[in-house]
Amino acid sequence: MTSSSSVRPTAPSPSVTPRRVAAAAIAAAGLLHLVLVPEYLAEAPLIGILFLASAPLTGWAAWRLWRREDLPAWLLGVAVAAGMIGGFGLSRTVGLFGYSSGEWAEGIPALLVEGVFLAIAARRVPTLLSRRRGPNAAGSLGRR
Repeated sequence: MTSSSSVRPTAPSPSVTPRRVAAAAIAAAGLLHLVLVPEYLAEAPLIGILFLASAPLTGWAAWRLWRREDLPAWLLGVAVAAGMIGGFGLSRTVGLFGYSSGEWAEGIPALLVEGVFLAIAARRVPTLLSRRRGPNAAGSLGRR
C-alpha cells in the first residue's frame, strides 16, 4: 500500500557538494603534511612543528565544513591553505627558517588539494560574508 504522502528523499542543496569537496581537500592537505612530520622534524624542526600544527587545524575546518556551511571554518581553511602554499614557495625559492629545497615536484599533490580548497572558498566566502553583513550593507556604507 502506497500513500500519497510518502517521504521522498531530498537532494542536497547545490552548495553541499562543493563544500564537501572543499572539506575533503583541506583534510587531504592536512594528512599529506602530517605524513611528512617525522621527516621534517629531523631535517627542519620548525617546519615539522608547523606541519604537525596544521593537522588539527585542517581537521577542524574539514569536520565543520563537512557538516554545515561555516564561515570560521572557511576562513581558517583559507589561512592554513594559503600559508602552506606560501611556505612551500618560500622554501623552494629564498628559503624558510633556514630550510631550502629545489624539489618542486614533491609538493604537487598538496598544492593541488590546497588549490582546490582555495578555488571553492573563493566562491563561497564572499557569499557568506555578504549574507553576514545583510542585504543593505553595501548601500549603507558611509551613511549614519
